[in-house]
Amino acid sequence: RLQLESLIDTLTQIARITKESDDLFQVARVCFNKKRYDEVLKALELLHRNFPEHTKGAELKVRTLIILDKYELALNELDIMDSKGILDGKLSLRRAEISYNTGNISGARLAFEKLWMENGEIAAALGLIKCLIAMEEFHSALELIHSLDTGDDANIILVKLRCLQKLSRFNEVIQCYQTVQDIVGGDQRILQIAATAQKKLGRTSKAIELWKKLLVLDPENVSAEFGIAGVSYDSHDNSLAMEYT
Repeated sequence: RLQLESLIDTLTQIARITKESDDLFQVARVCFNKKRYDEVLKALELLHRNFPEHTKGAELKVRTLIILDKYELALNELDIMDSKGILDGKLSLRRAEISYNTGNISGARLAFEKLWMENGEIAAALGLIKCLIAMEEFHSALELIHSLDTGDDANIILVKLRCLQKLSRFNEVIQCYQTVQDIVGGDQRILQIAATAQKKLGRTSKAIELWKKLLVLDPENVSAEFGIAGVSYDSHDNSLAMEYT
């Protein structure tokens, strides 16, 4: 720790003397790599004071603020970068994600939609789909999903199944699951949706079979245990119900 303190002090002294952007940025980067985030922000403040257009410094500040859960400040920095024309696609995506995570769904939707139209990145499409689901626009979400050429992407399959589930299209949930189970058969979230769909369709033995697969992957999965217990009680199989209660 003393060596680290000495290194940071030395770099800081050099940077204050030279006032070179590389020296100032190096202080911030060393502090960041050592998870000294408050000192990162102090170093970047000095950098910004002398070099307000330093792009890497601005990017590092955003990353640091996100790590510190200071999302509003991070969004403010991203807006400033956007106004200066130095906001790249990756950081634009981060801005949309922060908006979504802080509850600004409509703002996130606009941002993801813009990114999707501009660069066609799957990450932007996924973000837009999440927004559509949050706004309960399940048909629109499905239309976008069906337009994507990513039939083997587990995340896309998951959101498709969630939309079908929300629309009570349980037969389609099962059809989709059966088509992709070799690809995503080990995804616990997908197994849970498929099991619930089988239950809704009255196929209790199929539902139990899927919940048991889920318990093999996660022996302490409470949803699977309750699922088996619930359908067992409903079908008067009290011994099986007691086993999973």
